[in-house]
Amino acid sequence: MYPLFKKPVAARVGSYVPSAVGGPQNPAPGRSIGMDEYREVGYELTRSGTLAFVSLTGGPSPSTVAVPGLEGAEVTAVADVGKGRYVIGSSNGRVTSLEMRFDVAFDDGKRTVAPRPVFAEPSLLDPDGKRPLLRLTAAMPESGAVTVAQVGPAELTIQSVVEKKALIGAGRKEESRQTLRVPGAVEVTALALDGRAEDLFVGTATGRVVRYDLRDRDNP
Repeated sequence: MYPLFKKPVAARVGSYVPSAVGGPQNPAPGRSIGMDEYREVGYELTRSGTLAFVSLTGGPSPSTVAVPGLEGAEVTAVADVGKGRYVIGSSNGRVTSLEMRFDVAFDDGKRTVAPRPVFAEPSLLDPDGKRPLLRLTAAMPESGAVTVAQVGPAELTIQSVVEKKALIGAGRKEESRQTLRVPGAVEVTALALDGRAEDLFVGTATGRVVRYDLRDRDNP
């Protein structure tokens, strides 16, 4: 935020270490940190597979939460989908999503903020090779979630999930996967997906950007 009548000023407030079992942990690769809207609780996804918290107001930090479904694997990539939602990739080819929620309460005029993370069921993004997910990008439009992972130097896996509504009873989810090989046998260095999950941009080690049209999910 920029003030209307004063010059903007940036100042270092302090440094914080999230609570974690066994001491500080290495943050997971990708956009793996955040905070609540009141800026009272910070959080960090770690490479060892924990969600660590830190109080930004000087109070006790909330307890660490384990990322479910890793089965001993490490977190190798994190993608920020926006609005407190993240996609988490692991070293054994698994992916899960996290929605970071916070419960806010008031007692005698004092506000308390408590984290309430919600994890989805993990799924295998690379069921055959179970290779580490090196990079991730994702989008969650109304048409269905799309996750793109780098599983090799120039190999990508695309997972699409479409929810089918039923006239009676609960709907069902249809999941599909396909593999893309970036032309030119060049190493992938960056991934980006627009919010509608229609355009995938792939950065390469040669400085080129390859664009894939995902409007037809079956034929990108």
